[in-house]
Amino acid sequence: ILPTCMDLPLAIENNSTILTGSIVSTTWTIGGATYTGHDPQDVYLGAYGSSSFQVSMTSNHGCTTAESGLFYVAAVPVASFSYTVSCENTPVPFVSTSTIPEGTIASWEWSVGDIPAGSGPSIFHTYNDNDGAQMRLLVPSNHGCDTEVTQDVLIRPVPDLGISHGLACEGTEIVFFGTAELDYGGVTSYGWQFGDGTIEMGAQADHLYASAGTYDSSLTATTNLGCSATLSDQLEVYPLPAAAFLADVSETCGNEPFSLLDLSSVDAPSEITAYAWYMDDVPVSTEPSPTLLAPGPGLYAIRLVVTTDAGCTGLTYEPAVIQVYPVPSAGFGLEQNQASMSNPVAEIVDQSSDDVVNWHYDFGDGHAASFTSGQHEYAAWGDYTITQVVTNGFGCSDTTTRRFNIQEEALANELAARFYLN
Repeated sequence: ILPTCMDLPLAIENNSTILTGSIVSTTWTIGGATYTGHDPQDVYLGAYGSSSFQVSMTSNHGCTTAESGLFYVAAVPVASFSYTVSCENTPVPFVSTSTIPEGTIASWEWSVGDIPAGSGPSIFHTYNDNDGAQMRLLVPSNHGCDTEVTQDVLIRPVPDLGISHGLACEGTEIVFFGTAELDYGGVTSYGWQFGDGTIEMGAQADHLYASAGTYDSSLTATTNLGCSATLSDQLEVYPLPAAAFLADVSETCGNEPFSLLDLSSVDAPSEITAYAWYMDDVPVSTEPSPTLLAPGPGLYAIRLVVTTDAGCTGLTYEPAVIQVYPVPSAGFGLEQNQASMSNPVAEIVDQSSDDVVNWHYDFGDGHAASFTSGQHEYAAWGDYTITQVVTNGFGCSDTTTRRFNIQEEALANELAARFYLN
């Protein structure tokens, strides 16, 4: 009987022979039990250590013989282990608690499924998923007897994190949003690190970066089971543009265009890509340096908002930039639109606005005069354009024209005759 392990059937090898005849019966006494057969199978001995056996055989002639001896049954280890419940992505400590009543445990072989996880009486193993986690321990003895145990491992989930935030511009408050998905349990705390030495607590956090640049921010969330996860996010904070402008005049008349010169700037590589100009909060242009007409008289505030290619905005506001004065209204009438050379006089009647303080007329024949209402005598027949230029007390002016015709005497008589006949 060969040495064997206690959990295995005895390895009985009967090599007995007889010169003539045959062996017709064999009786074994093993551990106080009797078995028959040449090589008994499935014989187990419920104890470890050295034991004795006796075998007797009888031939077909009735001759008998007997033999006795010792054999050894090795103890089998009892495989077991303990572990500390841990979180996903965290090393879990496993400690063998296996025992053997006789002999020694020769090694400890750990595995997860078919993948080796380590060796030795204790190991650490990290699980990346809390679903269906197991650990298997195989312990052989110094006699080659082994046993194994497989145990489900409770792994607590860590939150699956997400980070979102608004546009990141220097000097502007940015709102950070944190999200966490969890198989079970709940998140009890959120902590932000913004990469500039400041921290903030809460799923939502507001933060202002004092200067542009690249920052390594992170969000850490902890569950009610004590498991934590951290998600890093590299954040690019863009520079703010500095809005500035210069007006080409500080006073002007309502009918005179003025220009606003953009002087805004932003640190490279950002570029200013959009402009918005306002006069007293009324949008007036989106050009970089526009030329404008005021919508009416008054003291106008100018606001310029500039936007970069990253979407960062800067503005400047000047409360009293341009004084726009009212424009007078030119106007005059003629007693008649034509005359003859017998009386080549244009009778002018002023119809301009009440704020006019100065009137000037150009009669189109090389002569001019300054009066409110009056007359002008022409020296030759023809078509003339009479131009009136009026100016108010602010120095603002307006212009209007009328056509006036002087006919030859013969043509005038003919037209008069036709009129008489009609």
